[in-house]
Amino acid sequence: MTSVENKATKDAFHTERSRFLDAFAALEEALGRSATLSKTDALAKEITALRAIRNDLVHSQLRFVQLEGQLQALAVNAQNVDASARPARILRIADFKLLSCEIEQVRKKVSGAA
Repeated sequence: MTSVENKATKDAFHTERSRFLDAFAALEEALGRSATLSKTDALAKEITALRAIRNDLVHSQLRFVQLEGQLQALAVNAQNVDASARPARILRIADFKLLSCEIEQVRKKVSGAA
């Protein structure tokens, strides 16, 4: 737990969410440019996992909770409103940065395979 995480603000979460979505858009652009890409199963699984997170973040309004002494974002996908015991994602500010880095690594793999 770093001091940066302890001082995370709601605006910082929104900024990191935006960076994550921008990184995912760059990945989608790279995928579109490599229409002849023969995806490996591993790469396809990485993209599928990241797309699930992206969908939850796009289709949710961030809520904020204090957990373990840190401000954390809670994302509940609005498409799951009818479900009982709705699934949610709890993300620390560092999680957004990590996800953006993961997307960049996948984008590089896709671009390199074109």
